[in-house]
Amino acid sequence: MKHIASLCMATAIAFAGIGCERAEAQSTSSAFTSYVRYDVLRRVVGRISPDPDGTGPIAFAAVRNTYDTDGRLIKVETGELASYQSDSVAPSAWTGFTIFQTRDISYDVLGQKLKETVSAGGSIKTAIQFSYDNMGRGVCTAVRMNPAIFTSLPADPCTLGTQGSGSNAFGPDRITKTTYDSAGRPMKIQQALGTSLQQDYVTYTYSTADKQLTVTDANGNLAGFSYDGFDRLQKWSFPSKTTVGSTSTTDFEQYGYDENGNRTSLQKRDGTTLTYAYDELDRMIQKRVPDPAGSAAATSTGNCYTLASDTNDVCYSYDLRGLQLSARFGYASGQGITRVYDDLGRPTSSTSNVGGTSRTLSYEYDADLNRTRITHPDGNYFVYAYDGLDRNISISENGGTTLVTMGYNSQGKRSSLSGGADTAYTYDSMTRLATISHDLASTGQDVTYSFTAYNPANQLLTRSIDNNSYSWDGAVNVSRSYAVNGLNQYTSAGPASFCYDDNGNLTSDGTWVYRYDRENRLTEARAAVSTTCPAATTGSSIAGLAYDPLGRLAQTSGSATTQLLYDGDALVAEYSGTTLLRRYVHGANVDEPLVWYEGSTVTGSSRRSLRADNQGSVVSVSDAGGAGISINSYDEYGIPSAGNSGRFQYTGQINLPEIGMYYYKARIYSPTLGRFLQTDPVGFDDQINLYAYVANDSVNSSDPTGLAKVKACTQGPPPATQGEEAAPPPACDNGNDEDKDNEIDVFGHRESDGKKPIGEIANGVTGQSQIAQATIPPSNLPGGPYTEKPTTPGNRPGSYQGPKQPSGPRPQAQWVPPESEGGPPGSKGYWKVQLPGQQGWDRYSRSGQPLTPDQAHPNPVGPTRSFFFLSPVGAFLCLLFCESPAY
Repeated sequence: MKHIASLCMATAIAFAGIGCERAEAQSTSSAFTSYVRYDVLRRVVGRISPDPDGTGPIAFAAVRNTYDTDGRLIKVETGELASYQSDSVAPSAWTGFTIFQTRDISYDVLGQKLKETVSAGGSIKTAIQFSYDNMGRGVCTAVRMNPAIFTSLPADPCTLGTQGSGSNAFGPDRITKTTYDSAGRPMKIQQALGTSLQQDYVTYTYSTADKQLTVTDANGNLAGFSYDGFDRLQKWSFPSKTTVGSTSTTDFEQYGYDENGNRTSLQKRDGTTLTYAYDELDRMIQKRVPDPAGSAAATSTGNCYTLASDTNDVCYSYDLRGLQLSARFGYASGQGITRVYDDLGRPTSSTSNVGGTSRTLSYEYDADLNRTRITHPDGNYFVYAYDGLDRNISISENGGTTLVTMGYNSQGKRSSLSGGADTAYTYDSMTRLATISHDLASTGQDVTYSFTAYNPANQLLTRSIDNNSYSWDGAVNVSRSYAVNGLNQYTSAGPASFCYDDNGNLTSDGTWVYRYDRENRLTEARAAVSTTCPAATTGSSIAGLAYDPLGRLAQTSGSATTQLLYDGDALVAEYSGTTLLRRYVHGANVDEPLVWYEGSTVTGSSRRSLRADNQGSVVSVSDAGGAGISINSYDEYGIPSAGNSGRFQYTGQINLPEIGMYYYKARIYSPTLGRFLQTDPVGFDDQINLYAYVANDSVNSSDPTGLAKVKACTQGPPPATQGEEAAPPPACDNGNDEDKDNEIDVFGHRESDGKKPIGEIANGVTGQSQIAQATIPPSNLPGGPYTEKPTTPGNRPGSYQGPKQPSGPRPQAQWVPPESEGGPPGSKGYWKVQLPGQQGWDRYSRSGQPLTPDQAHPNPVGPTRSFFFLSPVGAFLCLLFCESPAY
């Protein structure tokens, strides 16, 4: 997609033979072209997206910005233009501009954001206030819950407003407060301030070098951190199970590094040690994993070119561009995954021979970098077509029969999905999902989901279903108490008792016993023979799970053995030996299975259409003609009805029927417990409770990777960020290629990660040649508060600086984007911080929690950089944006 600016930005970077794109008079629109309008101060005052359907009925999506006399953004209007507006027409004078949403921002005399409201349909829908201390640090953020007072809010964001009644009875305001220590470091974060549920969500202490030493949760459970001489995280001590306010002396992880800061060892909580080797470019070339039946340490001495390595080891290879060519078990020619790339660094094929049979998927792309074709090992292929906004509009079978077509409304949101069953979507004035209707061949199998009420925090309040066949009817009246230890592990729930291993994995629930490999991946479920801990493993085996070198579930066994083939993290085929059992075709989004072929043939008789509800859960399976085959239903946390069928079920995840659980890529999820079996691989980055599923808000959120909660864009605009210099884009900005950070489509899928699902867990090749927008530094980031550095060619995108110091340099913060947005291999997005006098950088999550290198890069040898960094422009930008040799 081409971008035309009416003025050349001062921040543009010139290249030999490339240069800053000159201003062009644009009196008419051009296909596949976006337009940015600037005022005389070079501020963005308008954006016009391409016409997605040419002469069709959908108009130009557009955004208009307004600034005050101090240059602060005070209004963002999102809507559509009935016709293209020439660059000679200022956005303030646009004609035919229909406004869908208006975001208003106000500031104090110091330029600190005080209030942000979002209006739609003639009224204010959300209102958020902010307060600061005398040092300019954010103190309170108040999400007001009573629409009756939105036009006359309380003066103090730390004070509850009048609680609403009647149609405005949404409960008390949602206030979060941050308290700082004498050195200006965040000391405590309180949630639900002023209510009966008020809690000290997290409390921190620090070292003299401003490193976080302890993290205490709301129950008083205390985790500790210690550092080496270079202030690198060396040890993470977990809370005591039994003594509140104490850390365990025996339950910890420990990390070792080489001189370049690469992590060379991980001593796990059970004493097992994994080791890592790197090449001269600091790329991981070997991971050594102890044998499950062997000693606690990785004792193999062979390298990747001998047969002395243990078969659990993984070896990696790269091309001269740093793109990962292979990941193999045991040694350089062992079983594993290999890839081939084109000149732009896009994967053209991926081959797996895990299990002994070689299977290859191949890919093709269009000129706008969208993946247009995937070819399966047997030669059958599927073609993807896109509109002018790079949105997937159809998928066809072998270039002929159209399987599905997608339609979009003028707000850029999906309005229809046709093929087999027909689906229609409608939205309210806040672009939140209002209805989903599935139309099957028989009216008795039709269904409409209606979402009739949301609260001012954009949480869904009511959902109705007009066909009881789709309603989950497994509810029973039960009063059950839960016992929890200091690690937030359930030790009992009613009559059931639970056991865990030393790594924190659930090993028994009284009915089943679970076994894991050295990397906390579930490998087997057995029948329990007792309820005592540690759990005995002598019961009969129920199911077995095996993984490929990239950590993806590669085989399931039980009554039958099935091998799984992936396109990135999307399951596309199942095999029994050399026999193809079934294959799947996915939409452009993550976890969006749309078509299922039963058997090895690609015909109408073998084809099934899959349709989902608002959580992305597959609720309908129909044949090629739309006749219903199966209706699936679930409770809010994914407990399925007895008659459910299909590999993909709750939130579009892989169903493991042998054990009644779901494979969420990084972890296994139990719907009956409503939580994960293992701790979160990214630590405290997502939330303080390492087992909780989406912070217990499963109706409004999903977790596509098992690593972090994401909020579905059906729930309206994302919450405002304190200190933000510009309003975030409207939620579900589907079709607008700007600002696609963590937007989630109506199915709970990340739009930006799903376009080219080539990588491992949630990592893909992005569809746009641009560096993603950085997030705003969290208030608890050490060395803050941070302000953005002036935008000059010498400053990387996402560069921030802390307050002036009595002497020496200021603290520095740098946002490192996820790999899917051009960041380093395996990155999930994190902050780097360098304090005055410190050598090297420390890593912190989006929320300011300290991270180990493994947590910042939980998949460190995943796909390498986007093709963007391989272009001449990208190569030069990488000189500014990328560290050498690594982030």
